[in-house]
Amino acid sequence: MFLNDEQFKEFMSATFDIPMPRDEWADMIGKPDSTVRGWQEKHWTYGDQYIVVGHQTMVIKGRANKWLINYGTSANKTDGSESESNERESPTSTPLKVVSQIQ
Repeated sequence: MFLNDEQFKEFMSATFDIPMPRDEWADMIGKPDSTVRGWQEKHWTYGDQYIVVGHQTMVIKGRANKWLINYGTSANKTDGSESESNERESPTSTPLKVVSQIQ
């Protein structure tokens, strides 16, 4: 979790379902706005966790908090651990036996 116990209690006791600007919510949870934007694009539903007012994306605080508690940690599992699994194996990673017909 991103918050200590006291911060978490304050976070959860906040008035729910009140929209707030995405960048302010990102600051509140201690994540960059780009991370929250990625969650929005990949995992959130318009009208559920966020809305757009004019040109401003507003996070619906209570619903986004609930998503973060339930799914946010599993959505973040790729921080750094993905690089190891994405390394390509070369086609010659296993030793080949050379057989020559030359005499």
